[in-house]
Amino acid sequence: MSLAILQPVLIPDLHDIAIMKAADTVVLQDCETWSRKGRTHRAVIRTPDGTDYLNVPVKSDDKKKEIRHVRINQDENWIDPILRSLKFNYSNSVYFDFYEPEINSLFQEGRDFEYLTGVS
Repeated sequence: MSLAILQPVLIPDLHDIAIMKAADTVVLQDCETWSRKGRTHRAVIRTPDGTDYLNVPVKSDDKKKEIRHVRINQDENWIDPILRSLKFNYSNSVYFDFYEPEINSLFQEGRDFEYLTGVS
């Protein structure tokens, strides 16, 4: 039996997915202190000019807390800019039209969550 221990991330990269696929059990380590430079609330995407970040805003009161206690700042409109950025940068990708409805739905569900780790 193999075990994978990963920190939660906004969008897993191929390395994360390969580790999860190879493991029998995946444990999300959410007891580490949240980092503004971490991938828990942001993801790197490719753009015509290089790279850019997609960000989920967090409440400023939670910046020194464990990942599991960090709340999403739902007072900001964060979903629409992410979806616009993905569409602008990836709409010409081969399977974008196929995956766009699911990606859109997953981000829209983000409005229902209070915490980064998905607790509503």
